[in-house]
Amino acid sequence: MGMHHRREDHTVTAVAPGGRHTAAPVVSAPVVSAPVV
Repeated sequence: MGMHHRREDHTVTAVAPGGRHTAAPVVSAPVVSAPVV
């Protein structure tokens, strides 16, 4: 949905830096990545 971690897949790339959820949805990815970053 327009994240700053948009490289290949807005799903796997968003959780890539976190390294926690590999198959996390796009709705959970930004929520978990936002507070971490």
